Formats: sequence, C-alpha cells, structure tokens
Amino acid sequence: MRLELVKVREHVADALAKGARLGCGGKRPEDRPVGHFYEPTVLFDCTPDMLVMNAETFGPVVGISAYDTLDEAIALANDSQYGLAAYAYARDAGEMFDLARKLSFGSVAINNVDAGIINAPYGGRRKSGTGYEHGREGMEGYLQFKHVRIRHRA
Repeated sequence: MRLELVKVREHVADALAKGARLGCGGKRPEDRPVGHFYEPTVLFDCTPDMLVMNAETFGPVVGISAYDTLDEAIALANDSQYGLAAYAYARDAGEMFDLARKLSFGSVAINNVDAGIINAPYGGRRKSGTGYEHGREGMEGYLQFKHVRIRHRA
C-alpha cells in the first residue's frame, strides 16, 4: 500500500465495509503507478459513522447520504468534530441563505467548489485548525497589538 494514499484507502474501505455502495472510482488509476493519484470516488448510502462522513479524507472522495429536510441535512453536516469547508448545491435562494447562515464551517461554498480565495479569510472550526490565512483576518496572526492611553497635560 502506498503511504501517501493510506488515509484515502482507509476511508473508502471503511465506508464499503459498513454498507456504502461504490458509484465510481475507489482505486489508484492503473496508468499512474507512482505519485499521489486516486480515482475520483463517489460512495452512496453513507452513514454518519463512516470515516468518509466524519473525518477529513483529503482525497477525491465524496460520501452521499439521503435526508428528508434541509434542517436535517444541516444538522448532519454540523454534527462533526471538523469544520474546514462545506459545499452545497441548491436552486432556491431561501435555501441558499439558510445553508450559508446555518452551516458551521470556516468556509461555505454554494453552487460552486471554490470555498477559498486569496482576499477572503480561510480557516476551519472545531478540530479543523485554529486561526485564519488569507485576507485581513489572516494577517492578524502576524500582528502584536498594544493598547496605549496617554493623557497629555494632565
């Protein structure tokens, strides 16, 4: 097993062992014998106890689970110890604003896959790191603030 793919393979195997269905991918491309390559992978019927649904896979793997209401989907997404980025797709503007407001992640991308841009803060919540990079907020980590009060001609 290639060391650079251990986590990705572990998460896919965990999901399949717990009942997920493989839609596509699930392995290293045969024409890429070396390097950090893994086929884009889609897993259906995922449950919250699967690593692909509750840990940071950092690979081209997506787990899909069904939900009945938008509030249920948001609760499932927020019920994680991680919170780097969330991605959602919606047609209804009200749902888009609900998702943006209620998803508890450092970055939320709706109807796109670009949750981070250089002039906006990028960082996670919970166990997805501390602090931010990019934007004005990212610069604050390099600053040392000092409060000074001087009363002149007292």
